[in-house]
Amino acid sequence: MLADTGAYFARLDSYRRGDADQFVEYVARATVNCCTAAEDSARGLAVLPSRWREIARPRANSADEALIDALLDTPILNADTAQRITGTSDASTYRALNDLTEAGILEVLSENKRNRIWAAVDVLAALDALSAAIGKRIAI
Repeated sequence: MLADTGAYFARLDSYRRGDADQFVEYVARATVNCCTAAEDSARGLAVLPSRWREIARPRANSADEALIDALLDTPILNADTAQRITGTSDASTYRALNDLTEAGILEVLSENKRNRIWAAVDVLAALDALSAAIGKRIAI
């Protein structure tokens, strides 16, 4: 509905003129489309940790494994956040961040050594795909 606010307001105007059926059908179709896209997105996100484990092959109870387990909830993080997640030393945390970056699971978003930011690129791609499937807002 946000993707085409012109169509939304046209349906809303027809509802105000007494044509409730057209508006209800429009809302129902939009709801089904969003739910389908959200289900597809959820299924895609749910398989990511297993795929990351296959790629990175983390040791049990390692900082790498702790980060992999947390990436769906915290797809963008800095070293402090990573250390809170892992509960490990600075060295172990940075080693895990580097290992996951080298494996292509994380990507460095900022090259500033002091305040480096990492992102789980697969999660961001899935969210972008969901946004595209639902539709981005356009101006009316």
